[in-house]
Amino acid sequence: MRKFFQKSDGAILILAILGVVVFLLVYPRIFPESAIRPIADKDAIAASGTAFVTSLGYDLSDRRLDMQLVHDADKLRYAYRTSHGGTKIIPRMDSVAVYAWSLRWVSQRSQTDRSEGESGVTVTTDRHDAESILGDFHLKLDLSGNPLLFETKQPEDAVVPFERQRTNPDTTRRVAETLVSRLPHPAGQWIFVSAQRQPAQGGSMHVFVWKLSRPVLGGQVHLKVEVVGHQVRSFRQDFVLPETFVADKPKDEIVGITITILFLFLFILVVVYFIQRLKADLVDLKGGLIPGIVVILGWAIYFWAQVLTDAAEPHWALLLGFVLTAPFIGGGIWAIFAVGESLTREIWSEKLVVMDALRRRFFFPAMGTALLRGLGLAGIILGSISVIHFTGVMLFRGYYHLGDNALYLWSFSWPSLFAFGQSLLTCSYIAITFFLFIIPLIRRRFKNSIWMILILIMLWAFVGLPIPKLMPLPLRISFNILIGLLLTFFYFRYEFVTTFVGVLTLPLLYFGVVMCSGGQSFLTMHGVILLGSLGVVFLLALLALRGNEPSEAVLAYVPDYLQRIYEKERIQKELEIARNVQITFLPRTTPKIHGMDIACLCVPAREVGGDYYDFIEMGPRKLGVVIGDVSGKGISAAFYMTLTKGLLKSQARMATSPRNVLVAMNDLFYDNAERGIFISMIYGIFDLDARTLTFARAGHNPMIVRRSGRGDAEELSPPGMALGLERGDLFERTIEERTVGIEKGDVFLFYTDGLNEAENLHHEQFGEDRLIDLVKLYSDRSAESLVTKIRGVIERFTAQAQQHDDMTAVVVKMI
Repeated sequence: MRKFFQKSDGAILILAILGVVVFLLVYPRIFPESAIRPIADKDAIAASGTAFVTSLGYDLSDRRLDMQLVHDADKLRYAYRTSHGGTKIIPRMDSVAVYAWSLRWVSQRSQTDRSEGESGVTVTTDRHDAESILGDFHLKLDLSGNPLLFETKQPEDAVVPFERQRTNPDTTRRVAETLVSRLPHPAGQWIFVSAQRQPAQGGSMHVFVWKLSRPVLGGQVHLKVEVVGHQVRSFRQDFVLPETFVADKPKDEIVGITITILFLFLFILVVVYFIQRLKADLVDLKGGLIPGIVVILGWAIYFWAQVLTDAAEPHWALLLGFVLTAPFIGGGIWAIFAVGESLTREIWSEKLVVMDALRRRFFFPAMGTALLRGLGLAGIILGSISVIHFTGVMLFRGYYHLGDNALYLWSFSWPSLFAFGQSLLTCSYIAITFFLFIIPLIRRRFKNSIWMILILIMLWAFVGLPIPKLMPLPLRISFNILIGLLLTFFYFRYEFVTTFVGVLTLPLLYFGVVMCSGGQSFLTMHGVILLGSLGVVFLLALLALRGNEPSEAVLAYVPDYLQRIYEKERIQKELEIARNVQITFLPRTTPKIHGMDIACLCVPAREVGGDYYDFIEMGPRKLGVVIGDVSGKGISAAFYMTLTKGLLKSQARMATSPRNVLVAMNDLFYDNAERGIFISMIYGIFDLDARTLTFARAGHNPMIVRRSGRGDAEELSPPGMALGLERGDLFERTIEERTVGIEKGDVFLFYTDGLNEAENLHHEQFGEDRLIDLVKLYSDRSAESLVTKIRGVIERFTAQAQQHDDMTAVVVKMI
């Protein structure tokens, strides 16, 4: 174990323990959740709220209850801003009721009975009860169960007869005073302020206002009660902030717009890189499946926790939402992981050593070390959060912005499930996006470390972990940057699995400690579940450390695309060897013979073929010209081209007849080559003294000739079959030798099928007719000029189409 657990790892665990201790000391003083210490549990609050609404004369039967813990952001900011260094934060939060239980009873049936009469006209039956009149209900209770707010939703089509609302003002006031007597406040007595009559639907509504006898924390508390008929329509306790207090509200719009822009930019970036690397076959599509499944699992756990809690939302609607969103949630992380893994493996493969070993085996020492380091990272960050937040609150008048969803944890029936789901979902996206995609991409693009750090600072500024956010905005940005740079340091120092475990377990550690500190048995139980899960990770790490096998010994995973890259590299090296062989055995210069102008063209394709041309000098006035094409590609074609050159050189010295040379070459080639390999060839001998060209064609393209003084060009194609197709008898009977006269100005074009079979983007071939026309039109030019013209016209014809075969040609012009 000592071999894999270094002294620095011990220091990490000590710092982690110290970080948790610091958090436990700081948490009760400044963290806003520490004020959530309900006297009554959730079920008791629900029962108390139901009894209160029922006592007002409302029927809650056949209604679903949606219950959630909420907070008042203005009161929260006020409590922090007036806490005088943080010593009175929690008592102030309690006195102004920052937190409250929000209870909503949602109707499960129509508020009026509708049916169609015999004439097809809709008939509304007026039921004249409170439920049909006032619709759904909303009640807020403080953490002790005392009512803070009550309101009803008035249906637009609920019309209450005027005479039913015609009530004596004294009677309505007595109704309101009865309610006020049930709403005691620890800060003082309610003092009547005013009464007002307002128009209401079908009649009138009486509005009564009370205030507390003395201010609370420098602010005034008002109570407003609305009575319709003999029933309380609504009431609300409002904490009026002092005029001298100006709360700088969170700039959610700025943050939201910035995050949206970053998200869109990141989305486009991922899509572009995914498509590019997919086309280049540089993405392991299987690699992102497990992260995608993990994120979908987190999304499913979150939805399941919501199903267990949310009684107001139909379960089928929640299930439909999950089914529709899960493919996008999982598909997004799949694409990011696939691209990020490819980028990381390309420039920083050592960061994936443990992850690659995990694909084959779990319990090995390096994995145990990574788990322990990840847990240590979570503890260190937790302590860092405590120090940073404490400094921000005490020295820089910071406060907290919990957001709309921050208190869901206390509202869920299974808060530990919610914490698991949120961590798997949010933290997986943060870790994979930053450490597998963004950081490797920045490192690839910017070699200067200063630029890397600046870009990371700008990105981390608007990316926060799923914990309460310290405000105002400058403090929030500073906090995000410090935590982001700490995570980045760990990633640079260690590897991906360590950082991923640290990011993933941080919310579990945070919420586990918070729930265990809440003073409520229900939350404590779920806090123990979260901390117990971290304990399981710790035990797994210890079990893995007991082994003696290094991660390199179990690293046998190579992505499919890397295997394909290796194969492509092998083929590319083979093609380079073949190309070098081909170039080596081709003539380096053209012969200089008085009376002959010679030029050559050889444009190798990406895949090396077996094109071959050569010159055999037989004296100062006699020259042999040969051009051929070996079947096949790559090393094989290059090898047989080499063999062909050797056979030609040996036979050309022993025979002066092109036909006899080719017959002898066929016998030798057939005996030494594999079946199916053949060579097309044309061999001719120019004799300037005799003014003749004697040639034979072994299944090759015809030779194009343009005679001096004639307008047309023609093809010369004596019969003959390719070398290597038949042992000898048929070849010898088939091949024919021909002799033609040569005059000054005559042009002879020897070429391979790479010219006439060159294709454009529409798969149209260049063809022999265009070659003949080129020879006819430009035969008055030099041989080099004609070759250049042929190449230029073919390149314009093929345009952007890929060249699939070598283009080889020899032009001989008599001068």
